[in-house]
Order: sequence, then structure tokens, then C-alpha cells
Amino acid sequence: MDSMSMDTDGTHVPIIPGLPDEISLLCLARVPRCHHIILSCVSKTWRALLGSQEFLQTRQKYNWQETWVYALCKDNSKWNTVLCVLEPHRLMRSWKLICIVPTPCPKRDGMAVETIGERLYLLGGCGLSENATDDVYCYNTSIFHWERVAPMPMARCFFVSASLDNKLFVTSGLGLTDLSPNSWDVYDPSSNTWHSHKNPMLTSDIVKFIAFDGKLYTIHKTAWNNVRFAGVYHPSMQMWHGTKNEIARQAVGPTAVVCGSLFSLEESCGGKKLMMWREESNSWDTLARLSDQPAKPPCLLLGMDQSVYVVGKGFGSIVVSADKAINGAGMGVFACKSLCPRPDLMDLSILSCHSVTI
Repeated sequence: MDSMSMDTDGTHVPIIPGLPDEISLLCLARVPRCHHIILSCVSKTWRALLGSQEFLQTRQKYNWQETWVYALCKDNSKWNTVLCVLEPHRLMRSWKLICIVPTPCPKRDGMAVETIGERLYLLGGCGLSENATDDVYCYNTSIFHWERVAPMPMARCFFVSASLDNKLFVTSGLGLTDLSPNSWDVYDPSSNTWHSHKNPMLTSDIVKFIAFDGKLYTIHKTAWNNVRFAGVYHPSMQMWHGTKNEIARQAVGPTAVVCGSLFSLEESCGGKKLMMWREESNSWDTLARLSDQPAKPPCLLLGMDQSVYVVGKGFGSIVVSADKAINGAGMGVFACKSLCPRPDLMDLSILSCHSVTI
């Protein structure tokens, strides 16, 4: 905190005049997150403080953290891609729209979104008159700031991605050359560098990455007969190998990891089923059959506050207690609450949802 409180000539500048910096830090850390954008405009010192690990750790220590959801959406009325920022409004039983963050590439499709800590990454994509790109943008949610970071080694769009051990993993997609069908790239934000790799396991039919239980699972689906199979990557050994294919049977659809358990959503004409992966039996268990109200399909899964959010059109949501689902026996209904859809957001097609806690 000392470096943030120094002027250009080395003179100490207090965070709040008349108060010790330790007290000032506690005062500002208590401010609700919706007001942080105003705090960031007060001074360079306050802006630096908001983005510091000391500030984040103080909010965590005193249980002042708040979770917001960042949803990449396609605005069907304007043909734009937008990033919506929401928080669950418990009193109104609905999502509260904080703002719509302007993305650096609103006309692109096929982008991927991942989070590491308080940072959100927007990767790749392509447009009607634009080939696949290697662009990567980082949004620091602490200080509300976009910046361009190191580009991917290879241009990609409509590809798969995941974050694991504070690194980003990307593979597959369109835009690849004939020389790179088995390539996968890893981004390290601490050094702002990418590293490229090749592995025969990563065939072009990979449809999903899942970061789970300290490993990275690949879900494959062959185009000619829809056969599903899986692979797994161990970061500690830096090695890929095959695994039992049962996990691939339900993991093609929306998935989320909550409380150390992997959940999947199966959508069909008969409704929605929430499934959970049981490692001990190497099988998927059906936990509950869910109504199409208020979460109208197509839906995504989101893990937040030890709950599974089934998020549908207009952000209508069903909230399932992960703890009750994990410890429950047999099939039942574990929905502890629901969040009504937002009529003003019904024109948005939700492409991805990620939660960030600050």
C-alpha cells in the first residue's frame, strides 16, 4: 500500500487525508461494489487501491465480498455482442442489471470468455467480413478497465476454452491451418505469454473443455456417428491420456462445477434434467426434473454462492442448492428459489455466464 500512497516525488500521500492508511483501507473496502466505479474516479491512488491484492484480501477477510455475473450476450435487436453485468437481487427475486460493458469487438461471433481471479478475458472470434482473429482482451473488473494483452499464437473462432490453475487453455475451432489440427495453447497472465503445444488426443471433434478436480477434461463428439468420448489432462504431469467415456455422455451440454462437484443440464422436448457426476460410481445421477418456468430454454449453468443457477432466456433462473443436491438421495426437487426473467433483456441471447467475486 505504500507504493500506492507515494507521489511522483516520493512524498507520502494519504489515501484519505487525516486518517491512517490502514483505517482508510477498511473504510473503502466496506463500500458496496456497485459504487466502486465512482471510487475509481476520485484519484489515481484510489483507483490503484481498488485493483490491489490488499484491497481484495481485506474484503475477503471481513466477508465483504460480492459476486457479480458477467454474461456475454448477442443483442438480436441490434446484431451486437454485449457484455452484461448483473447481480442477483434477492428482494425482487430477479437479476439486477448493473451496466452493459462495451466490448472491444461488438460485431464478432465465435468468441470465448474465461475468468481468472478478478479478470475476464475475451478471446478470438470472427465477423461477416472478418476472418478468425487472435485478439485477446482483458477486462479488470476491479477497476472497470479493458486492455489488450498478448494475442493467441493462432487465430481461432468458435473454439473451446477453460481456465485451470490460473492459466487459460484454448483448442479446436475454426481458423486453424492444416498444420495445426491438434494444437492447444496455454496463456499465463503472470507473464502475459502464450505457449503452443500439440497432442494427438486433441482431434478436431473436441466440443468442450471442463476444468474439474484439478484436471482438464476434453469432451469429443464424432461428426459421422455422434459417438462421444473423453480425454483428460494432468497439469502436474503435463500429460494427456484417455479416460472412461461415461463422463462424456452428459457433459456435451451446459456444465458447472460447484462445491467440488460437476453438474450438467440435459434439455429435451420433455423438459430439463439436472445431472451430477458421481466419481465413485463413474456415472451421472439425475437429481431433479426442472420446469421451463422461469428458466426458458436454451439454458446455461452457473455456479455461484454454493448454488447451481440454471439461467434461461431473459435471465430467468432456477437456483438449486448444491449442498442439498450433493447429499440428497435419489431424484427430487432441490430448487431453493427462482429469479424472474427480465422483460427488458428478452432480446438477448446468452452465450456464456461467468461469476466474479470481489
